[in-house]
Amino acid sequence: MVYGKEHKIILQTVMNEGALLENRVNELIMKLFDHNNTTKILREINAKLQPLYMTIKCINCEVTGQLYWIFVNTVEDKTTSLQSEFSQAELSLLRSVFSEIVTSNSHCISSTFCLNLCSSLNQKLTKTSAEEFLHEMVIRKWLCSKGQKCNNCNAVTHIHCLENCTRTDGLGCPSCHQPMPELSHNQSDYANCTMDVDIENVLQEVEMTEFSQVKG
Repeated sequence: MVYGKEHKIILQTVMNEGALLENRVNELIMKLFDHNNTTKILREINAKLQPLYMTIKCINCEVTGQLYWIFVNTVEDKTTSLQSEFSQAELSLLRSVFSEIVTSNSHCISSTFCLNLCSSLNQKLTKTSAEEFLHEMVIRKWLCSKGQKCNNCNAVTHIHCLENCTRTDGLGCPSCHQPMPELSHNQSDYANCTMDVDIENVLQEVEMTEFSQVKG
């Protein structure tokens, strides 16, 4: 079966819940697919997650014995060190960004969208703090910036394309030709960029780029 929006709904639900009872999974699969072949659906979803070193696993609760679906990282790497470096709110934001990137049709999300995710977190995180944190994730190559947005026409241009244009045509938007901020790659430029998951880094330590998905 072709991977579609129904698979994405299952994945998004598991990611949002953290641990989802198998009974609930069965209900969702029956409602979305009109069958109860959970093994088949799990295999199809995990095939998409495998390049990102992530997977959905079925585990039993040691207390109740109930079966749960959980979303997990499949490699031991530098990700574990983040837990001692950053706050729970920051890590929750990063998980939300990854979730949106993975489930997005374009596999990327805008930087503005990333910052707006702060309002959905259980822990309080200001947009200023979120901007600083996400900028740090870009520097560490957990996320990557893919484009610069024009304040005049909102057109987004790949950074390397914009740099090439400025060498020949001056500092201006290729679409409307209005002046654009200088490409200093500073944190102040962050709000006008798009991000995605950096697949190259993901393969090394599960990194993601482009705040319209910061891993490409």
